[in-house]
Amino acid sequence: MIDDYKNELEVLACLFLDKSFFSHAKVQPEEFSSSRYRELYRKLLEMKAEQFLSEEASEWIAEAGRRSKMPVDDVLSALGVSCPYYLEQMRLAHKQRKIKQLADDCDSMSGDDIMFQLRELSADHVSMKHKKEVNIAEYVGSEYLDYLKKKANKETGVVCGRHRLDGLVGFEKGQLVTLAARPSVGKSALALNLAYEWAQYGLNVFYASLEMSVEELTHRLFARVSGVTATKFKYGSVDDAVVMRAKSEIESMAGRVQTAYLPGATVEEVLQSASANTPDVLIVDHIDLLRSSTKTDNEAYAIAAMTSALKAFAGQKDCVVLCLSQFNRESKGGFPELHQLRGSGAKEQDSDTVLILHRELDPDSADFNKTTLRIAKNRSGQVGDIFMQFKPQLTYFEEIATKGLAL
Repeated sequence: MIDDYKNELEVLACLFLDKSFFSHAKVQPEEFSSSRYRELYRKLLEMKAEQFLSEEASEWIAEAGRRSKMPVDDVLSALGVSCPYYLEQMRLAHKQRKIKQLADDCDSMSGDDIMFQLRELSADHVSMKHKKEVNIAEYVGSEYLDYLKKKANKETGVVCGRHRLDGLVGFEKGQLVTLAARPSVGKSALALNLAYEWAQYGLNVFYASLEMSVEELTHRLFARVSGVTATKFKYGSVDDAVVMRAKSEIESMAGRVQTAYLPGATVEEVLQSASANTPDVLIVDHIDLLRSSTKTDNEAYAIAAMTSALKAFAGQKDCVVLCLSQFNRESKGGFPELHQLRGSGAKEQDSDTVLILHRELDPDSADFNKTTLRIAKNRSGQVGDIFMQFKPQLTYFEEIATKGLAL
């Protein structure tokens, strides 16, 4: 019941905060089990009907509280993110209540009435629609051609400047991308490489780290820019001139990289921090360190809730979410596979793209630092391998030109 109220609280906050969500969700008052939230929502509907003009969500909420004579402090402090996820959970609970009510009432109902109610319950509830409905013939004749032209000129999409990664994956806003690797392979290093490169193309990147401090992330970024090892930055043994040159280059980036060290955070707390920075790309490093806000001992269920929230955020905020992940312990030996992603098949299911990073970690091996980035799943493009060389002193992955897949 506590989780049900949390879902309803977040949905209510979203309805006040996001006019687009309000328009498309088509929430009915009876879907709230909490009488207080139900009444607050009714007041919101009344205010909409009266064309209430306040642009401040807090004023909307306060006014609804005054009209309904209800306390609203919890609504004012709610996060108001991951709206589609919480709406799905609320509607599922609503359907379960209706099933229970039908079971309680069936002794006093006719067979026809019971069948009618069952048909009503079996109908799918209204799905969220984030994209406008279009006439496909009109779209092909206008917007799609413009899209193709912009795509060819690198004017759309999320471009990092890596020829093969841009050409084969072609990141798009609204996507959830999972980058998976075993420990110490370098998934954080590659993610930070991409953050810097995306920023060079004028994109705003928010890097949420649950493991590395801001200082450690900055050591790596300075090493990438200056060509001086991250270790020297860590111990402060770098010439001031080198530091100033690196600082100047980072500050002159067309875009900006915002970082936050969020150890022990929940997915809601990460998304709240990201929302305040309106990113083109959100990097979560990494999902397996997120603390579950769901009261369950089932790891797969908890992770599924997280991936659903991250996917919803990508669509709602029109950004790419790059989520780092580890493999389970059974993945030892050989190239990791999709089904070995730690904790839940939801990572594979919810992700538009899954990238697997793999390299030989034995320093005596002839293949040490030769790295493969496997496009294991790509909902809108090709799958295959991109080959890279890892430069550990600079924590940098460099693409190796190969014939490989055609672009």
